[in-house]
This record gives sequence, structure tokens and C-alpha cells, in this order.
Amino acid sequence: MAGLISATVDFQVLVQNFFAKVETGGDSHDMRLGVAVDYYRLNSTRLIKTFNAIAPYIDKGSTVLELGGLSIFGHFLRGKGCSVHGVKTQSHDEIEELGLDSIDAVLCFDVLQGLSIQEDREISEDVYFPSAKGIVGDMYRVLKPGGVIICTARNAASYLAMARIASGLPPTVDRAHLGDYTVKELTDLFEDAGFTVDSLETPTGISPLNSDLDLEAAKVHVQAVNGPLDFREPYIVGSFKKPYS
Repeated sequence: MAGLISATVDFQVLVQNFFAKVETGGDSHDMRLGVAVDYYRLNSTRLIKTFNAIAPYIDKGSTVLELGGLSIFGHFLRGKGCSVHGVKTQSHDEIEELGLDSIDAVLCFDVLQGLSIQEDREISEDVYFPSAKGIVGDMYRVLKPGGVIICTARNAASYLAMARIASGLPPTVDRAHLGDYTVKELTDLFEDAGFTVDSLETPTGISPLNSDLDLEAAKVHVQAVNGPLDFREPYIVGSFKKPYS
């Protein structure tokens, strides 16, 4: 598979043009892409590095599932000739309706932290949280053998999370999250479902939401307790493959 590596420049241009439109008086929210401008401005480096992780696994004509609905990634891939299904994560049935072994790649960006960890949770008749464990299992079933999930999640063991806790703040700025993941927790979640780890990183160069926090103090603490120094950036980007047998 050649992948869409050659399209990475096109994606960077898309992100840059998106911001340029706003700076010159465009709308503050682009409904076609379904994204908030401020979110993308803050996370532009992260978006580009995430697309770099997607590109080797997806070709023109690939069938792609994006959890959480279509984002800038799904719209872009459609424009490159992919068949992209955007689904919400409130129902296992919606994913399973796609059929067994029917999907080449799954995009799972910032979805897992909004799910219950182990078991489905029904808070009320109108509020329901499927489990991350169950959704990952659903993705395994719809993926073709050799298919891949590209997943991003906020890193619970990052220097940023540690600095926020040390400052008396919650570890994440988004209190709607049911739980962030360490690299080990995320790896265990996918391996327990039958996936193998294809790649895993916490990319550098992504600006934290609280740049005034003392990240250096967090680094010193980790060194003082002889903790591991790798995988300490704010976000995890991983790809997990469904084995052929």
C-alpha cells in the first residue's frame, strides 16, 4: 500500500487555508467541517502530525470508519477518493451495522476519553455512555484482517497533567472526559481486544493548553523518582492492527 503520504502537504495547506479564511473575516465556525476554529488553531501541529500517522495506512478507495462523526480528517479523505463512514459512539449497533470485516481503517480521535472505561453506563433514559472496551471490540469486528485503527487520546501521565495536579488543577481541562489514558492503559485496551501495536508515540511540538504551568518541575520530579522519561507529551498517537489470523 502506497498510502496517502503524498497528500500530507495538501492537508497542511487545508489547515492553513482554514485559519486564513477566519483571519480575513470568515465565520468563526465552519459547519461544513463541523469544527471550532479555536480548537484547530490550538491543535494545528497535532492535526498535521496525526494525519502523518494516518497517511501510510489509507489509499484512494479505502473504506474508512470515523468514530464521533466526520471531522476535518474524514472530509479530507473523502475528497481523496476514500469511502468514509462517520458514526456516533452512543450505540454499538451503529458500528456493527457496517458488517464484519468490512472496514480498511478506523479513525478514533479523542473519542475514548468520553466513554466509560470497562462497562456501559446508563445515567438516565437520555444519557448513556458505552464502554471503551465494548467500542474497541466493535471496531475489531468490523475491521478487515490487516486493518488498522489510528487512535489519539490525551495522555494521563504527561508532564502537563502532572503540572496541573501540582498546581491544584484537575489533570485535564475538559471535565466532560470520563478518563484519560496512560500509554500502557491504551496499549492494554487494544491488546486485550486482539490488536497488535503497530506504532505508538507522544509527538513533540504540540502546545499545551496551560503554557504557564511549571512543566520543568514535573520533569524534575519524574527524574527524582527514576520514572521513565519517554511518552510524556500531552497526546498519544497510536496505530493498532488487526492480525490476519
